[in-house]
Amino acid sequence: MPIAELFEELNEGITLDQFLDCYEGIEMSDAERIIDRQIELLRTVRAKTL
Repeated sequence: MPIAELFEELNEGITLDQFLDCYEGIEMSDAERIIDRQIELLRTVRAKTL
């Protein structure tokens, strides 16, 4: 999955469903797992900088 493209599209207002329509074979659960992992990483980085 093009992770950077996923976040760029979401930032531009594309829904996750719309994004997944363009990438057959990628399940919603896969995309949600990637988003959750990125959130976790951002929280870790933020905690280290405080």
